[in-house]
Amino acid sequence: MASEVIPDASLSEENLPTADQLRLIGNQHFSEGNYDMALSTYTLAIDMLSSNDSSSRPDKVEDLEEYGVDMTGACENEDGEHDELVVHLCNRSACFFKMERFEEARDDASEAVRLSNGRNPKAAFRLARTQIELRKYTDAIITLDAALVSLETQQEELGDLDEDRCNKFKEQKNEL
Repeated sequence: MASEVIPDASLSEENLPTADQLRLIGNQHFSEGNYDMALSTYTLAIDMLSSNDSSSRPDKVEDLEEYGVDMTGACENEDGEHDELVVHLCNRSACFFKMERFEEARDDASEAVRLSNGRNPKAAFRLARTQIELRKYTDAIITLDAALVSLETQQEELGDLDEDRCNKFKEQKNEL
């Protein structure tokens, strides 16, 4: 007699993880050094957020397993925003970087910079870091200069000068 697979009622279509929940799962895998699992999880989240319709949202738990996603610790709260895509691209870039897949890390960081209109300092930092690894030092300096200008502009707009953030970029640039 073949064993029957009984679906887990806690993972119905209504409470499949959101992109943000996948980010948390991916972050846990990343912090444990399990970069392959983190990469799969971030990729699933990016696929979910990149689609304008629900066609890329997994229909069932088996679809999540196809991506290699371990659902242990998944939450049931759903709340996602379009801006999350930049965060997931930065996270996946960090994954690729740790795996020494620098071209892919650069591509994701570059896309995050593009989507954020250069206003996300973490995306710029990740891009510059990959450019350094790829020995594109002039590109890294240009990326960091643009990030500093953007950061200073944002601070002026907000009226809140964050010297530590600016200094971090300046230090990175000076190391080149």
